[in-house]
Amino acid sequence: MSKITTTKKTFEYKDNSQYLPPIYEVQKDVEGYITSFSVEQQTEYTEFFNKFGFVVIRDVLSKSECQKTIEDIWDYIESFKWASYHDSMKNEEKTIKRNDPKTWEGTWPNLSQEGIVGYPPVFSETTIANRSNPKIYSIYSTLLNRKDLYINHDRFGFFRPTKDCKLPFPNITPDHQLNNGEQSTEKTTKTTTTTEATTTTTTIETSTETATATTKATSTATSTTTIMKSDFNKWKTSENLHLDLNPFSFIEDENDDNRKKVFSTLTYKSGEDFFIENNQPEFIDLNVMNIQGLINLCDNKKEDGGFIVVPGFHSHIKEWTLNNAKTKEQYGYHSNFVCIEPGNPLYSRAIRVTARHGSLILFNQKLLHGSSPNNNHRPRMAMFLKMFGSNQIPKETLERRQQSIKQCFEKNKIKTDHLNELQRKTLGLELW
Repeated sequence: MSKITTTKKTFEYKDNSQYLPPIYEVQKDVEGYITSFSVEQQTEYTEFFNKFGFVVIRDVLSKSECQKTIEDIWDYIESFKWASYHDSMKNEEKTIKRNDPKTWEGTWPNLSQEGIVGYPPVFSETTIANRSNPKIYSIYSTLLNRKDLYINHDRFGFFRPTKDCKLPFPNITPDHQLNNGEQSTEKTTKTTTTTEATTTTTTIETSTETATATTKATSTATSTTTIMKSDFNKWKTSENLHLDLNPFSFIEDENDDNRKKVFSTLTYKSGEDFFIENNQPEFIDLNVMNIQGLINLCDNKKEDGGFIVVPGFHSHIKEWTLNNAKTKEQYGYHSNFVCIEPGNPLYSRAIRVTARHGSLILFNQKLLHGSSPNNNHRPRMAMFLKMFGSNQIPKETLERRQQSIKQCFEKNKIKTDHLNELQRKTLGLELW
């Protein structure tokens, strides 16, 4: 892709990396989750979003829809569809098994340090059902104040548990009832050694008379569970704060020509172009809102790791940018992923966005955000998404995008007969 140079506004930058925006206090509910809203509370969630730069809207997916998506993530991981070398692998090399944490040690989907499952966009019946969910469209339409929206095709998020992994690992459920209703009593304790540390292993006898049957488990009279008492630090994702845009070109560009040129060159012959379209917001003077998001598939508490934000940062991005001359020297104008150095006081302002399963978490693209690692036995599972106006991408590029999406549907044998006109347009199968 050729580099584009546009006329820049002139600003005076300072070397003041300790700059901090004002503190924005965010309330939690009685269970310790960040304040959330129902889909119907449009006025309330819009006011919250505008003030803090993010919002949690609960019950966008039902518990059963979350469970289906969790199973879809495991199916995707076990299928090795995320691996570029999939076709050259022998079946015995595809060893990841959802019920055996020992198989999570070696081969694992790339981008695991970011908590992302694989690199290409995921196309499946379940992901398409979620992306065409009318509640998600309604919320985005309310916040963006427009109807002609496309949804991006992105990936899953999975933070492996880093403590006390059970063997075999039970079926993951949205409410983290990992034993599926089983009653456990400790029977014996012994010591064993793993490749990482000396661990205490507890054997548990489990009654399954009241266990919930799943498609992935077989009910038996009794079963034995081993707990791997170890801290799997190498499974932890990296703590980070970043911007999914270049703040320097964002505030300095005189016009929108650079972004338009980037979009005009996208071919969508590879999955990367779906991610490039995520990180190209219109320049600041246009005052166009770009909103990124994710769906929480499991109850996500502070110690489980996951999404963090600096509340209110979106309203102070220009001041922060002008105080970071060294960051400008480091990243220049062409990187659309700008990270905050560890130890920067901005990390002290970041909060964990805790949320229940089925919640949609949306955030302004100008908001400083990132993630913190899992420090618990509960996994974190999510699905990433973004919706944007149809005028963001040129018509010729949209036509290439449409053909690529249709090919992905055909390749993955995804049915479309049940989709209505709005869903087909939202998914990019038809154009606005």
